[in-house]
Amino acid sequence: VPTAPAQPLRVTTWNLQPPASTNAIRIPAAADALKKLNPDVILLQQVTDQAMCEALAEALKPAQYQVVICSAFREARTGALRKQQVAILARADARPYYSWSEAWHNRGAPALPGGLAFAALEVGNQRVGLFSLQAGTPPAAPAGKKQRAASLEERQTATIEQLLAKVGSVTNWVANRVQVF
Repeated sequence: VPTAPAQPLRVTTWNLQPPASTNAIRIPAAADALKKLNPDVILLQQVTDQAMCEALAEALKPAQYQVVICSAFREARTGALRKQQVAILARADARPYYSWSEAWHNRGAPALPGGLAFAALEVGNQRVGLFSLQAGTPPAAPAGKKQRAASLEERQTATIEQLLAKVGSVTNWVANRVQVF
């Protein structure tokens, strides 16, 4: 099989929710730091919504970034949009060909807040798969400490199992197979 040198791919993960700050402060501060890093792909956690992702892409100009995927996780009880989402931004020359997001689930028990976003990109002649994840801390329960610890461990295990199942499903693709994660 002939080989060729791979094109470098700079991936950065960034959490946009520092304590007690507003979007007016977060976006410019994050954009300044990210411009110095000059990533090809940005994996985001704790974004509020699609508009925040688009505002960050705009703030990164003159570099051209596109919002590949931004989750829209909802509160289980109210159906309201959660305040903490995950997203993936990529430079315009990275061509996304498949993406999705999914909240964590836990076989009938309450799941951890958060979830995952996935994007498959063509970068040069390579197909790359990327996940951006967020697993929040569950609200404190009135139960005893041992019961809470067991419940949290079960939720974390379910989250890891869900992620591994998604990775496994992508590795089994026949068409447009991802070559690198």
